[in-house]
Amino acid sequence: MTSTATGTASRWPSGSTDPETTRLAAGILALVPAVALLLVTIVDSGPVGTRFPSGIHEPIALLAILGPASAALVLGLNTADVSVRVAMLFVGVFGLLSAVSETAMAPAAIALAGATVLLAATAVKTADSPGQVVVTVAFTVGVLASMAGAFGFEPAFTRSLGSVAVAGAIVGLPAFVGWSRRSVFVGLLAGAVVAGVGIAVPALVAAVGLLGMGIVGLPLAVLVVGAVGGGTAVTRAVETGRLPMALAGLLVLVAGVPATIPRALALIVGVALLLEGSR
Repeated sequence: MTSTATGTASRWPSGSTDPETTRLAAGILALVPAVALLLVTIVDSGPVGTRFPSGIHEPIALLAILGPASAALVLGLNTADVSVRVAMLFVGVFGLLSAVSETAMAPAAIALAGATVLLAATAVKTADSPGQVVVTVAFTVGVLASMAGAFGFEPAFTRSLGSVAVAGAIVGLPAFVGWSRRSVFVGLLAGAVVAGVGIAVPALVAAVGLLGMGIVGLPLAVLVVGAVGGGTAVTRAVETGRLPMALAGLLVLVAGVPATIPRALALIVGVALLLEGSR
């Protein structure tokens, strides 16, 4: 009894809540506003013609910063890994600052880029498999390239590179949770839906991909494979009762290419949840 309690205390900060509950709360806190922002962006910019009431986009965009930034602070304050703690506290603090002042946008982008590099370094040291390292590094490349493109550095190249890197990372998400025949079937079904919609209504896929998720220069086939990988990972996480990992998968899917502060925040929180959940 005593040794178990001591072991638990050594892994988690004193006074912290159950790590699974903490990660679940952080995932929900980040995912809900990210989904809301994606939905509003798609509806307001899409080809359907439907529009949300005027003035709703700005408060949702603000929540899409406050939610993931707060989730990052929650993760940072409740992890035992020093590198993850530093990375997520940087993400949370600079994310909140970017919501307060536009002059904080550039420092926030630099902080987010640095945080993803720190998460990649953590994955190299602690990941359970080379696949997890590759996926984390790919997400990191996606953030670095997309942030560079957002600030005008060879935007055509860097945004395309960011799209490719994030798509490749999403394909590899099962490296964190594994797979089963059922999860692969659901993933294939998700890919089939994306393919069908892309062929039948290409304008809708373009609106969702470019306007809602910042995807640049990816053919439909890559989007389909990404849907297979993402769908497989999320389904497997739900199958095995690892709900924070499922939320992490949904976060990186919803975030898309991290060319804006809100999308980058959501994606980085998703990556941190993947790393924390795979320990």
